[in-house]
Amino acid sequence: MFGQKEVPIKVRRRFWTFVLLISDAAMMALSFRLGYFLRFESKLLPFDPYVILPVSLLFYTRLVYLFIPLLLIIFFFYRLYDWDHLLGGSGEYTRVVSATTMGLFAVVIVSFMFKAPTMARGWLLLVWFFCCGLIVGMRFLFRGIIYWQRKRGTASSRLLIVGANEEGKIIAEQILKSPTAGLKIVGFADDDLSLDEEVCSNPNGSCAARVIGRTSSLSKLIEDNKVESIVFASSAFPQQRITEMIQSLRGYALDIYLSSGLFEILLSRVMVKEVGGIPLVGIKSIALSTLDLALKTLFDFTVALVAIVLLSPLLLLITILIKLTSPGPVLYVQRRVSRGGETFNFYKFRTMCAGAEEMLPELQAYNEAEGLVFKMKNDPRVTGVGGFLRRYSLDELPQLFNVLKGEMSLVGPRPPVPSEVERYNDWHLKRLDVTPGMTGLWQVSGRSNLSFDEMVKLDLFYIENWSLTFDIKILLMTVKAVLSGTGAY
Repeated sequence: MFGQKEVPIKVRRRFWTFVLLISDAAMMALSFRLGYFLRFESKLLPFDPYVILPVSLLFYTRLVYLFIPLLLIIFFFYRLYDWDHLLGGSGEYTRVVSATTMGLFAVVIVSFMFKAPTMARGWLLLVWFFCCGLIVGMRFLFRGIIYWQRKRGTASSRLLIVGANEEGKIIAEQILKSPTAGLKIVGFADDDLSLDEEVCSNPNGSCAARVIGRTSSLSKLIEDNKVESIVFASSAFPQQRITEMIQSLRGYALDIYLSSGLFEILLSRVMVKEVGGIPLVGIKSIALSTLDLALKTLFDFTVALVAIVLLSPLLLLITILIKLTSPGPVLYVQRRVSRGGETFNFYKFRTMCAGAEEMLPELQAYNEAEGLVFKMKNDPRVTGVGGFLRRYSLDELPQLFNVLKGEMSLVGPRPPVPSEVERYNDWHLKRLDVTPGMTGLWQVSGRSNLSFDEMVKLDLFYIENWSLTFDIKILLMTVKAVLSGTGAY
């Protein structure tokens, strides 16, 4: 709707916030009318003979004029129109339900105080149900529209990154991978690299961001490039210099961010807490409770058992195909490392020719993966049937038996081989704090296209944010990733 060159980001935000407010009010009014229709007019629910329709209609119509402004005010208090708290997914939707519940309670209390006619409980329940459902649904649609615009680059804030060191580069790469974040990099301000020097590139190899100026000319860079947001890479400058630069930006309507400089500690573990008037960064514990582990184990066992029963014809067919097309065993068994450093026999359908392990040293020069993992497209060791099984991850199905034995989970970090663990850095070892899984967050976030460090960071993010709902979400995303065959080889 709005081109980025014509309308500043803050104006666009105010417009979309106003649209959201009108949408919420419309859904509230619709909820009142639907609730009244179902309760008193449709005959789908038992009619209350003590309610006189003309009086009832007038009474409930007046409630609309009381309820909608009151509920919108409560929504404001719940920060449901604060742009920094919008597009928050489940957290935003939870606040919608809480605010709606609070609003209905307020209506009941106000009606009681002014001795208004008694409201039908069925109508009240219907209004609550429709309000929650319709408002959440419209906000889900709203988020989709904003994300779509951001992907097209028409609803993104123009971002300047101050500091082109390694941390600044990481910040830029993460932003480039997240187009729905609503940030468009205009360039870097840096004092060490030369002007126009490329700092990071797009996946297609083209330049994504380069140095466009010095930190001494931030004001000019902001005005010339219409900058709306700034991120300071805190490790690129002394503290005093960062303070000076931030103070020099007074008077500019900017979103200013300061990175933590702690990229090995995932952001989901970081919380800001005020202690004695001093803002401190706290790090949350990542240990799963006994109840969490028991719930996860029960879920894994139940789903794995049902999956084995339902997939048994497919497992038999794959077994026959492997036997008919290449010599050797049906299963590939390998020692892998589980939780706490314990090892176990890891099962897969064999997808390579006999003697594949002995051929590995000759192929190391063709490794296409970064870090400790070996990945190679068009690996000559892969059989014809094996290539198909790998593309759609069917070779992983025997690990359902590992899950039944308690050696693996349905969702978790992939189990490494002992030789990989020997080369781990200290922070890599944190992925061994939980039971390994058949699938995980990194498998549905790029699969073979990610570097090893990126895989580990996604594994740690999963550990720190585990919930049964998260597991189910990853399993559903895995089905989509497997069917597309993207990134698997």
